[in-house]
Amino acid sequence: MPRIFNFSLRHSSDKSFSEAIIDQMCQDLAAESDVIIAQTKNALVRVQCYEGCLQLIQKAGFSLMLFIMECNEGLKMELIMRLVPNINVIRTLYDLAIDTETIFAALVQISSQKSTKKAAGFLMEKIASLVDFAVSFDSLKAKTPDIQNDLSHFRRFVAVNAAVSNQLESLTDAPLNAMSFFVADHCPMLKVLIRAIECAMTKEPAAVDVSAKIKLRARDRPKDGRPMMNYLRAMTGAIILYDHTAAHGAFGSKSEVKIKRCVKELVQWKQNGATTELLDTIKYCSLHYNDPSTPEKIRTLMNK
Repeated sequence: MPRIFNFSLRHSSDKSFSEAIIDQMCQDLAAESDVIIAQTKNALVRVQCYEGCLQLIQKAGFSLMLFIMECNEGLKMELIMRLVPNINVIRTLYDLAIDTETIFAALVQISSQKSTKKAAGFLMEKIASLVDFAVSFDSLKAKTPDIQNDLSHFRRFVAVNAAVSNQLESLTDAPLNAMSFFVADHCPMLKVLIRAIECAMTKEPAAVDVSAKIKLRARDRPKDGRPMMNYLRAMTGAIILYDHTAAHGAFGSKSEVKIKRCVKELVQWKQNGATTELLDTIKYCSLHYNDPSTPEKIRTLMNK
């Protein structure tokens, strides 16, 4: 679990001392961020390689009454032995989401506070990496309904098989309700980042603008290949985060995201199918896209 950082250095009279402390905090936060980012890469592989238990569940005739009355003990144990590793994976993903929320809130706060944002400029790369991960994760999760299916059936199993569930203490003590809400959301990891920004905003209102800065770092724009997709995913996520956390949203004239420029860039890559899903993500995961105030030109461009 990442540490919760406190960035209240505004009242220090020793400028050089304050700068040294801030620099050390930024370095520590960068190191902790790197640990989380490494875990996010493993998480994406786990979701990509996830094998659900649907066939075995169907073989078991898994409805609540059928499972109690007809399913033999051998089949019960076979099913639970298949489900347990998958539930462990889901628990790992859920725990990572909690850690990601903590570290992201810290990154956003330190990158927006006046006394620290200059020193923390290099941390924008960490923020962009986590936004890229969130968009990638939510896309993969949406294509893997077995995750939600397995968790749902595991919860039913635990509810009606007390004798076996007592042997699964490490899992039955897991926050199954919270895990269920997490995997049921259509954009769970982006929601985690939204909560993190909202948390940072309670301490530093300027935190709302950090997501917009991801797009404004045009000098870091890659030229081609896979890094370009990382950039486009981060930009897509930044639009959604800003739209959820800024009072005026991302699509109006007051938006700091420069939405028209962003959409044009996404549409440019749409021809080879690279960004069709990203444009759909903006449509369905944003908060204000369907508002009457969204310019018709933006809608037309999105559907081009």
